[in-house]
Amino acid sequence: DTLMRYLLDELHTHENDHSNALAPISQEAERSPAGEAALTADMRVLQATVDKISTSVDKVSMSQMAMSDNMRSLQEQFSDMANCLPSNHCSCPGTQYLSNPSPPSVQSSSGVCFHQGPMDIVLQHKSN
Repeated sequence: DTLMRYLLDELHTHENDHSNALAPISQEAERSPAGEAALTADMRVLQATVDKISTSVDKVSMSQMAMSDNMRSLQEQFSDMANCLPSNHCSCPGTQYLSNPSPPSVQSSSGVCFHQGPMDIVLQHKSN
């Protein structure tokens, strides 16, 4: 008798319950009598893991592309510098002294000799 009342009550609740009218699939998937939700739980976890890995791979790929661009830029700069060093008609500041180790001297009318080096001007007083 109690079992029959319980079953009739469940049937009545099932037929007249409209609480899931707006989203019947998602709620029914969680409460399926055959246990499909339990069977697909591992697949949902696996899919979430794959999504996270895919996001991480995308971030690593973007970082690697940025590093590659930076390396290419550095290689171009070093190549420009390397092309500049061996020539005697170099426009790089300070490199004109690489081929001529003795810097030019200019003597002023006051007897002060200016030696121009790659980094600074050295003043030496000439004694007569």
